[in-house]
Amino acid sequence: NAMGMRLAWLPLDKLTVSLSYFQQHETHELKLLDGLPTDRKFNSADIGMTSTGEFGGILTSIFDPASRTSFRWRSWKTLHDRPVGVYVYQVEQGHSKYYVETGKPGKMRSAIVGFHGTLEIDHDSGEVIHLDHVTGHVPSAPEFKAVTEVDYDKVEVAGSRYMLPVHSQTRIDRRNGAMKSESEFQDYRKFDVGSKL
Repeated sequence: NAMGMRLAWLPLDKLTVSLSYFQQHETHELKLLDGLPTDRKFNSADIGMTSTGEFGGILTSIFDPASRTSFRWRSWKTLHDRPVGVYVYQVEQGHSKYYVETGKPGKMRSAIVGFHGTLEIDHDSGEVIHLDHVTGHVPSAPEFKAVTEVDYDKVEVAGSRYMLPVHSQTRIDRRNGAMKSESEFQDYRKFDVGSKL
């Protein structure tokens, strides 16, 4: 800030959430609130900031042909002694499905906005290992900005290794301050759906 002071983040709530992903759709179920069982919903207005899309929704929206995403090469970098390509992407508002709500409860305003960011892709496997996702202009709240970063790594699930999210962070800046949410993804399990005749 103007005085050169660093502002500290004030912790609000710690959520333990069961997340399932099926047919490219995320479902969130709140299990614990600050370590205690709760009957509140994941999107309750009184439990602080929550976000969705980090597991699969963001990647799906970037690579969905309907998004008409533009990609541009930026540079090479090295991560864990492996070459990684960095790409810039952008989805215009007219092709976006990204939904943003701003305001206070009872006075919420919503808009579909474009988004942009970067992808870091492993040269050898072609897998995304990091992304960031930044909101475009929000007409009802020009000062609003949301940035989500997701890190991916190999995770063993049911005896096989998959590239999956391991950490994410979302920061929202508004006129009256900022909020930040951090997520750790763990205890992965695979559920098979089938039928017998």
